[in-house]
Amino acid sequence: MKSMDMEGMSFDNATYVWGKHSHIGPFTGEVKPGQWLGLIGPNGAGKSTFLRMISGALPPTTGRIYLDGEDLYGLSARQRARRIAVVPQTQAANLNLKVREVVELGRLPHLGFSERFETFPEEHWRYIKEALSATDTLELAERRFSTLSGGEKQLVMLAMALAQGGSVLVLDEPTAHLDPGHSHRFLDSLSRLVEEKSKTVVMAYHDLALASRYCTELWIFYEGTVVRQGPPDHVLDTTFLEGIYGTRFLSWYHPATGSRIVLPD
Repeated sequence: MKSMDMEGMSFDNATYVWGKHSHIGPFTGEVKPGQWLGLIGPNGAGKSTFLRMISGALPPTTGRIYLDGEDLYGLSARQRARRIAVVPQTQAANLNLKVREVVELGRLPHLGFSERFETFPEEHWRYIKEALSATDTLELAERRFSTLSGGEKQLVMLAMALAQGGSVLVLDEPTAHLDPGHSHRFLDSLSRLVEEKSKTVVMAYHDLALASRYCTELWIFYEGTVVRQGPPDHVLDTTFLEGIYGTRFLSWYHPATGSRIVLPD
C-alpha cells in the first residue's frame, strides 16, 4: 500500500453508466488538500451521482478514482469510511440521542467489533471534543439531538463527520433547509476547516452567490458531464450560465471580499 502523502482526490476518466443510454462522465481532474470544490448546475445534471461515486457508494463503471494515490475502490468499506466523511442534507428529526452520542458515531469505523459494545475508548474522546469545538457545538454536547434547531443539527452532523478524522468531506446541498443565518454559520465553520485542517471538500450547491464566496474551484455539470471548471471568477460567466440554466443572470463584485456574485435576473 502506498504511503499517505496528502495527495487529495483525483479522477481518471471515471464514468458511471446505468441502463442503455444514461451515464455521467467521464471525469478527469483533481482536488487537493485545502481545496473546496463546488459542483453547480441544473437539477438532474449528475451532481448527486458524482458525489455517490467519490464517497465510495457507487463504483465507476469505467475509469478510476484515487484517494491519496490509492484506488478508492481498492480500499475496504471500512478504510473508505475512515478517510471520507459524508454530511447528509437532512437529519432524523426525532433522533433521541444526546449530541455527544451522535458525534461518537463518527468514530465507529475506527473501533474494533468488540469495542463497539463496550465503554467508549478513552483515546477517541480527543477527536470527539475537537470536532465539537471546531463546529461551536461543545456547549450542546448533553442536549438531545431532537431538541435542536435545524441549523444546530446540521452543525452536529458536520461534527460527526469531522470525528471520523478523514481527509475528505462530501456534502450534497448541506444548507438546503436552513435560513441565511444558519447557512452562513455552517459554511463559515466549513471554511475554517478547509483553511486550518487542509480538508478536501466536495460539495454540490445551488446557491451560486454562496458557492462563489466559499469555494476555491467550481465545476459546472450539464447533462452528466463537466462543461466548465476553474476558479469562481472564471467559471461564473453570465452568458455561459444563461445557456446552462435557461434564464438570465446578473453579475457584480462583492464590495468587501471582491468575489464575484451571480444571481438570476
